[in-house]
Amino acid sequence: MFMKYQVFVCADPEFEADMGNLVKLAIMIQDDQVHAKLQLGGIFIDPYALLEHIIKEQCLYGIYILATDVLNGERGIKLAQKIKTLDEQAKLILSTTDILQSYLVFENNVRVLDCIDLKKDRDIIQSRLNNVILQAVEQLEVANRSKQTIFYYRRGTCLYTENLDDIVCIKTTTYPRRLCLDTTEGSFEISGSLQKIAQAYPSLLRISRSCLVNENNIYLIDIGTHKVVFVNGKVEYYSRRASKVIKKLLQYRENNRG
Repeated sequence: MFMKYQVFVCADPEFEADMGNLVKLAIMIQDDQVHAKLQLGGIFIDPYALLEHIIKEQCLYGIYILATDVLNGERGIKLAQKIKTLDEQAKLILSTTDILQSYLVFENNVRVLDCIDLKKDRDIIQSRLNNVILQAVEQLEVANRSKQTIFYYRRGTCLYTENLDDIVCIKTTTYPRRLCLDTTEGSFEISGSLQKIAQAYPSLLRISRSCLVNENNIYLIDIGTHKVVFVNGKVEYYSRRASKVIKKLLQYRENNRG
């Protein structure tokens, strides 16, 4: 399963509908392989609503098309900076009716893929969007492949990293959007969705509806009791639905025993 890269638009009300249509077309005309990985995440005129959405939905690896006019120049740059703190791999594209505002990007050391002049002809704007969205996907694909050695997670609004090799298991708690992360060094609570983590990190095995595990940190599997014992001594139980996956894992270990 591949990751879907969401495209978000935050535009001035005057350009909201038109920019939304341009972005939808830019997604649609990509070749089939790229198009399948893109999804319109939403169109916003309120930048604070966009920030709330990113936090609530735990958005990562997003493509953000931001109008500098939305927050009047310098504050628009601060919006871009805030998004980067929430989504470290975010790909930012600025749009503006005053191209001179682009100097703020360099002055504030904000890395963007492009700054699109909305006063240009529509065909030129469309072409720039088509190309820069493709560029964003290509860069996110590279980041997505390299990230498989690093696990990204949130605690509140702060983004942290953990070596994927040190992850033991991730399981749900009694609280919505709160998960328990077990590592070789300890356990703590993180924010997120187990389903989204499963999609983003296919190397983690789902042994039940409530638990993802790192197979490399499994110490013992008891087929009779469905018990899984980890290297840190913690125990979880796999579901009947996961039996086939567990048997394949055991067979693989048997075949590759030194």
